Amino acid sequence: MLLFRFFVVLILLMVGSCGFTPIYSETGVVQAAAKLREIRVEPIKTLIGVIYTNKLSDLLNPTDIDNAPKYSLSVDIATNNIALAIQQDRTITRYKIIVTANYKMIDIATKKIVDRGILKREGGYDKVESDYATYVSKEDTTQRVVRELAEDTRLRLVALTLNM
Repeated sequence: MLLFRFFVVLILLMVGSCGFTPIYSETGVVQAAAKLREIRVEPIKTLIGVIYTNKLSDLLNPTDIDNAPKYSLSVDIATNNIALAIQQDRTITRYKIIVTANYKMIDIATKKIVDRGILKREGGYDKVESDYATYVSKEDTTQRVVRELAEDTRLRLVALTLNM
């Protein structure tokens, strides 16, 4: 038992001395929020891109504080619609939508790439007898997946900004 306590204290001292800051601590949240407000999201001209950009901008700066951005985030969005369930008579009854965000964050002052990466999200919808119902289901699934992708991007940027 004494050995266990020694290792616990040793681990806590090591974690505290390496600069570890939990994201959800009070100082971690304040630091991350301030850094996220310094990121400008470049507009994307497609409908899916507009949904993504608006959601990500709201997540990065929810209070809409106007400040000079230090970083520029450019994102390319791609969607892929894949037939998932094919019946014996070759009719498709289920689709999978994959939305991919290929992002690049640049330091505006130095023009250096700070981070780049690819994030993916997927969702599915059923094809039903009504073409309108299938269309609505597809659009709803696509928009939900794009919003989730924006949240994933925010989490990636939070982790990045805490190390900057």
